Amino acid sequence: MDALCERGIAGNNHSGGKRGFRVYPPWVITTSRQAINSQGWQLGYFLSVNDGMSLDINRARDLYHLANQAARRQ
Repeated sequence: MDALCERGIAGNNHSGGKRGFRVYPPWVITTSRQAINSQGWQLGYFLSVNDGMSLDINRARDLYHLANQAARRQ
């Protein structure tokens, strides 16, 4: 949630935020400059889960804790 507030997408106590936004997961090929920029910062919030590959447990925990912290602030 912090990342969304920092970029003016989600509201906080001082602003209303946007009414909608797009999410660009790693498997989407973006073409516009704005989509490429959005995907660039969003990639840090995705966890790769593929058949036959090991899961990065530390990364999963980090993302879980980020989500938990954001939920507690609401």
